[in-house]
Amino acid sequence: LGTLREAILAGRPFATELKAAQALLAGDAAPLAALETSAATGFASGPVLAAQLRAATAPAAAADAPGTAADEGVVATLLKGAQKLVTIRRSDEAAASPDIARAEAALAQGDFEGARAILAALPEAERTAAQPVLAALDARQAALATLAELHRRVLATLAGGSQ
Repeated sequence: LGTLREAILAGRPFATELKAAQALLAGDAAPLAALETSAATGFASGPVLAAQLRAATAPAAAADAPGTAADEGVVATLLKGAQKLVTIRRSDEAAASPDIARAEAALAQGDFEGARAILAALPEAERTAAQPVLAALDARQAALATLAELHRRVLATLAGGSQ
């Protein structure tokens, strides 16, 4: 269970660790079934979630400027197409809101619980935009809680106590 927990915390795939834990726990491994969907890819790391949060909550790009008709020219058409592919942002550009910036910083530092608390307190519109990140944080937390409970049960069984 320890190596499975370490893989989850590190954001690594954990299919091998999950199979080993299921084999060791045999009939008591049912709670681990919920982790199977994430085993091949693992749970996203803090920096990855921070980038996802930034992308999900970034202000919408400016609307395309109205162009001329079909006689715009090949170069102008190519330039317009290239502008859609590349967005240039200053590295110190502020996030959508100060709270989003705090959540991004917390995620980048690995403070998943702090980031979760900040995101849960956002106004509804921002919270809706951040929902994929909130769901990832909840799934990660649920996996860790499942492992903690199984670990407690194993220790109680080894110590001869009740489960």
